[in-house]
Amino acid sequence: MRQDAEARFAEEAAADDAQKEDDIFKNLPDDEGKVRKTLIKAIRDGDRNTVVACFARLCPADIADMRKAMLFQDPKVGVSLSWHCKLTSEHARDLQAGLMGIAEASVMVPEGGAASAMSEDDMAWVLQLQGVTT
Repeated sequence: MRQDAEARFAEEAAADDAQKEDDIFKNLPDDEGKVRKTLIKAIRDGDRNTVVACFARLCPADIADMRKAMLFQDPKVGVSLSWHCKLTSEHARDLQAGLMGIAEASVMVPEGGAASAMSEDDMAWVLQLQGVTT
């Protein structure tokens, strides 16, 4: 009985989030730079719905695919989305550790002076798995 109630609650919350993301997406500006600024602010503010909508606009990708990508909790996804949307490695780290809920020890950061924690080919492959064409 309790599991049924919890499942219904989770479904209702997901539907509410989906509606919020759709509304945010519809109201985003057409200017890519402005969307990127909105995305950066949303990452810092911990606003998952706005982050999902901004990624969907910038990639471009389906909102549902971006929602799943954020819930997947894979640091490679966070690095790849950040790279594709021209965010800094600091923003990628904040995204992984904050909104994606990835443990600090598993957060991917560039090492040895590299610009990114992954190769461009690897990031493009991860994005394709998430429904983003590069």
